[in-house]
Amino acid sequence: MSGSALAPDGIGDKENDLTETIRALESRVATLEALLKQSQSSADKDGVEKTNGAISTDKKEANISTASVDGKEPSSKSTEAKTSGDSIVPAEVEPQKKSRARTVFRKWDENSNEYTDIDAPPQSSPKASEEKEARAFTYRKIIDKDEPGTESYEIVIEDGALNNTIHEAARQVYPPRFYSAWHTVPWVISRPLKPLVHCYDKLEQGSVPNPDDDPATQGRKEDVRLLLEYVRNTKELVNYFKMRKESPKTIAFRYLWTLFPPGIEVVAKPFFNQPQIFRTDFMPDFNTDERQTWKIVIWCYDWTGIDWVKSDFKFTVPYYEREKEILELEFYPLAYYQDEKKTTPEQFRAAAVKAGENFKSFCEFQGAARMVEYDDFAIAVETSGSESLFTNENSNSGRDSRSEAIFRRQKIKDRVIVDAETWYQRPSALFLGDKAPHATYDPGVVFNDDRIPQTPDGEWAALCPPRFLGLALKQKQFAQFKVSAARSITEKIRDPYDKELQLRVDQKDILLGLIQQQEQRSKSDSADFVANKGRSLVILLHGPPGVGKTLTAETLSLATCKPLFVVSVAEIGLEAEGAEAKLEKVFSLAQKWDAILLVDEADVFLESRSQLTTPNRNALVSVLLRVLEYYAGTIILTTNRITSLDPAVLSRIHLAIRYDDLNIEQRKTVFANFLDKVGIAEEYRQELQRWFHNEAARKRINGREIRNLISSAQSLAKSKGVRGDLDADSLRKILLWTEEFQDELSQQVAEWKVANQAPRTRG
Repeated sequence: MSGSALAPDGIGDKENDLTETIRALESRVATLEALLKQSQSSADKDGVEKTNGAISTDKKEANISTASVDGKEPSSKSTEAKTSGDSIVPAEVEPQKKSRARTVFRKWDENSNEYTDIDAPPQSSPKASEEKEARAFTYRKIIDKDEPGTESYEIVIEDGALNNTIHEAARQVYPPRFYSAWHTVPWVISRPLKPLVHCYDKLEQGSVPNPDDDPATQGRKEDVRLLLEYVRNTKELVNYFKMRKESPKTIAFRYLWTLFPPGIEVVAKPFFNQPQIFRTDFMPDFNTDERQTWKIVIWCYDWTGIDWVKSDFKFTVPYYEREKEILELEFYPLAYYQDEKKTTPEQFRAAAVKAGENFKSFCEFQGAARMVEYDDFAIAVETSGSESLFTNENSNSGRDSRSEAIFRRQKIKDRVIVDAETWYQRPSALFLGDKAPHATYDPGVVFNDDRIPQTPDGEWAALCPPRFLGLALKQKQFAQFKVSAARSITEKIRDPYDKELQLRVDQKDILLGLIQQQEQRSKSDSADFVANKGRSLVILLHGPPGVGKTLTAETLSLATCKPLFVVSVAEIGLEAEGAEAKLEKVFSLAQKWDAILLVDEADVFLESRSQLTTPNRNALVSVLLRVLEYYAGTIILTTNRITSLDPAVLSRIHLAIRYDDLNIEQRKTVFANFLDKVGIAEEYRQELQRWFHNEAARKRINGREIRNLISSAQSLAKSKGVRGDLDADSLRKILLWTEEFQDELSQQVAEWKVANQAPRTRG
């Protein structure tokens, strides 16, 4: 078993120019033709094998020349084939004794009209006529019949023990579906010998001699070492192994495929430059045209709101010259990971598992627990085919969308609803940063590899994305949000409801009690005899602008830890046909999120139906009643005007609260609350509150006007460089300008109140 290995081409120290390459090639072809003629008469006796059918190597991967890695023939000193006699084996690697490897050339025989294998003489390895058991493998050079100057190569594994050894190494590198078919011999490994290159380290480690090895094990290890020598000395791979040894952290473009065997974990940064772990799932491309962009498909888990899916993403590497640092690639194997904190790959992966578990917890949120606090940048995605949030789309439309997407980074400070399902129902794919999935597969179809669980449990959580999909409530903006920047909301905040809201204590108690009771109600609690009907809580808030109707809904949301979903009539529309579909969507989302639904300025849905109003207006009231019938959540309707209330709407209202203009004490309280919100220091507060008490509290200004007064005066004071950012003089000027404007409109306001506000009922 010892002795020099019969290497396929040898390693060149220096390279000749193109002319020498052509001459060497012509010489080799002439030699082969002569050998073919000599061997035809004694093929059966001297080891000539004939094959019918096509070459086993894929022709696309066979399209290379006999030149070395960079296109030039190695120097004659180290690799020039002998032209005297019959030898076409590189001179310095001719075997001294019989080897378990055989080297042959496969060439098209014009006489027999088939490919013929010709042994590369002189051979001290088993010939074709000898027992195949004497061979471990055959290295075959293939000369294309259509392009005689084009060669390819392959290795045929013929020994069962050697095949089992490679198979065992592949089990540690590849997913099962790649090595499951490699049990039988002969096994043809085509150019560029991907399994042997990807498993090279495992094979090398397993072939180290051990004094305790039995003869069979010793022989198997010698076969492996011989095989690896052939791999290392293959012309196309010589420079690769040299690069591995001399600069292991760099990679040449033509060897990118060596970094990414199927099943390897890869780091990429498609979302806000945050490193994320993906996994390869396909054998990487081997592109013979170096100038083309190299492509790879890698995958991660994702959540559609219903199922866990496997999302594939296509990444590319443009052609580059020379070698490149592996960490400079857009994506690279996890084993190379490092950052400025000197985090090891193992540490980064452990952190990715933890982040993945956090992502999973977000996906499991239901009802009001979907709401999180968010204060960071997000990526808003708009598609040319996108409909409004309020459109009731087909549930599968997102999967087939091909709309051109527009990505916009924006700062969002808001409460956010985690809802991938609603995102996915719109014409939006499961985007990751600005990348749309190359393909997204349903469960049960893709998790067919026994190494890939259907859900990202345990260590597989590292393959979860660093973003979740959801909706910013105030901005009504769908976006991709950072998991790391979101905070779950579990605390009920009562202070704003108790202190800021200017309602009687008994009204507050009743209002809060009804909403808390609604949360506890089950389907069996309904007083309606028809199943799933009559389970809503309908509250009407009416009164002049700026007295706290919207604030009531906002502070109730904080006090009950529920999302506040605000919808205006303008968003729903005034056409009855379109409004019904949008209302159905709105009610569906509010119920799904266990939200308090606030329909602001809902006048058109409340007015009494009559022959004097338009058919469309009458239809809008009917639409609200119809959709409301099966709603099982809380809805607050607000209006500034309520001259006539439809009896059918009135019968469905559980609580109606009238808001009057603020009194003096209420105005002073509102003023103090806004000073708190803008952060006025205590040393300036007394002076400002004294001014308000003396000059403004008796003015007929509402809460919204008080807020605008402080905001405008603060801007004016800052422009003047006032200490404390607010002073009485700035407040006085803004109030004066406001009064002058109100005086001009006072008559119109008075007439509006008479015409639109309902009279106060007694008792």
